[in-house]
Amino acid sequence: MEKTFSATDSKICLESGLEYKEHTAKITIKNANGTNGLNYVSTSEDGFISATTDTNRKYVQFIGDSITEASSSYSFTIPKEYGFDYSIIAYSGIALQNGAGWYYGSTGTIWKPTSTDVSLISREDQVGMESAYFSVKRPKEAYYLDENGNLKYNNPAFDVAADNKPDVIVIGIGTNDSYYIRNNVSGVSGTDFTKSYVDFVTNLNSFYPNAEIYILRQFNNVTNRDGVNLSADYDKLREATVNAVSELNTKPFADKVHYIDTTSWDVEISSDKVHPTANGYAYLRDKVYNEIKGSLN
Repeated sequence: MEKTFSATDSKICLESGLEYKEHTAKITIKNANGTNGLNYVSTSEDGFISATTDTNRKYVQFIGDSITEASSSYSFTIPKEYGFDYSIIAYSGIALQNGAGWYYGSTGTIWKPTSTDVSLISREDQVGMESAYFSVKRPKEAYYLDENGNLKYNNPAFDVAADNKPDVIVIGIGTNDSYYIRNNVSGVSGTDFTKSYVDFVTNLNSFYPNAEIYILRQFNNVTNRDGVNLSADYDKLREATVNAVSELNTKPFADKVHYIDTTSWDVEISSDKVHPTANGYAYLRDKVYNEIKGSLN
């Protein structure tokens, strides 16, 4: 049975009138930016909840932007189709580098480019995944009962070192850096992007030394809202990504880093000329899974 609920539902009954025996529930949470998702799970007075005893399930972590964040994306459908545990750390508009993209912090507004006049850009509050990843809030440890049985809330910064260790990490990011790279915005050049990517993957490996890390090349068939092919605008971004992979191949952990070359992929794009269609996401599901399945079987 599958049920979907929105954040406006304050209290949800998954099922009632069940026989008194063991039942299995799988709960998947998709949080909007800044929300806490699930507060707690409870059962009847004489029931109890225990974690699964299946210790052989592989855990995949997906990192990215809106393409990764979409509920129809490979990040959701691969685990569902093949039965993996997973987490998704992705934000719409986020770039890899601080000072790029459309994901921002506490001030509430950033400049969004409408021309090529990069002198108009104000980038002080734009947060990239290179910082955001290591400060994610973790709702699973946010709620607890105090000594008097009262429900309390505490949302600590994400302790990467203490988190479950993924078997595979798939990174699909960089699209939101492309404007800044091709316009040579200070601090977000192709060379800077390469360094940020190398540093980001190096930090991931330091926390998850046993994880197989897959770097997804940005797609070719990118068009604007008028249907004009803009793929060439992303060439510098793709080149910077390939350069990062080349540099990572010289690292002591090079055997843990894998490059997913999407050059020949034909991903169907939706009417917004940016994100894949349902068919495009289904295509990506199969393509990405074929690349990572060797590390999950």
